Amino acid sequence: MQLLNEAAATPDQRRSERIPLEARITMASQSNFWAGFSENLSDGGVFVAAVDPPAIGELVPVHIQTSDGRAMLVWGEVRWHREDSDGNLTGCGIRFLNVDERARETLQAMMQGTGQPPLFMDF
Repeated sequence: MQLLNEAAATPDQRRSERIPLEARITMASQSNFWAGFSENLSDGGVFVAAVDPPAIGELVPVHIQTSDGRAMLVWGEVRWHREDSDGNLTGCGIRFLNVDERARETLQAMMQGTGQPPLFMDF
């Protein structure tokens, strides 16, 4: 019997295709600022490689900027964390929330780009 988890809270339970994308990501809260890089992007969210990412469930504004100058700002929710073999947090999965039409158009343009390989590789 196969069990299904519909919460989509881990990277293996994605609902949308991921496109490799190298972009600078910044996120902020009232008391913290995070900077990192994307590994991939979908119409539903982005993975951000960052040290000590925001807590799961935290809502953050996410600014995404690619090397060719495309940029967008959208709110997102931290859905899951990635850990290294020592248990240190090395990134997080962000689900986009309430994407307006302009951000959706920018997101589509980013996804239709050349499909660069990701900055970081899992070993």
